[in-house]
Amino acid sequence: MSWCDGFSLFQTKIENIKQVKESETESMLRTQFKMEKIIYTQDSMYKNNLHMLKIMEEEEERQKFGVVCPPSQRLYDHADSEGTLEELTRHLKSYYCIVTKRLADQVPMVIRYMMLQESAAQLQREMIQLIQDRHNIEELLKEDHDIAIKQNNLHSRQKRLTEALKYLAKF
Repeated sequence: MSWCDGFSLFQTKIENIKQVKESETESMLRTQFKMEKIIYTQDSMYKNNLHMLKIMEEEEERQKFGVVCPPSQRLYDHADSEGTLEELTRHLKSYYCIVTKRLADQVPMVIRYMMLQESAAQLQREMIQLIQDRHNIEELLKEDHDIAIKQNNLHSRQKRLTEALKYLAKF
């Protein structure tokens, strides 16, 4: 095995790790989106977000009409279907805002973690395992025969040119 073959082996290992981690990352992200189908958020976060949404809506009403419209009836008052619809819309908007922020943070974090941290750790483990085998390390570091010949020819040529330079300097 020559140095070039060793380099090719390293490239193959890196590519394999990359493909495995891409697949694992995709799986994690799909799971993340499946989990979002379960409508869940912490009560305090939801309450704060809903409160902020109500404040923003009131401010829009003030700017649009000059006053705040009276609040709609309770969510479960079936006589006021328009008020119920408004309240449900407000709750959905609040949750949608929370989910959007959560996914905006989670997706890049999962990608960065899997593709950088996990890939680097896996590559490190595999490279250490590869060089711990003394036979492999000798094979990987062994110089290609053609390269050795070229290197010897270049050293010989350099020596001749150095001697010619010395000869010309004396002349």
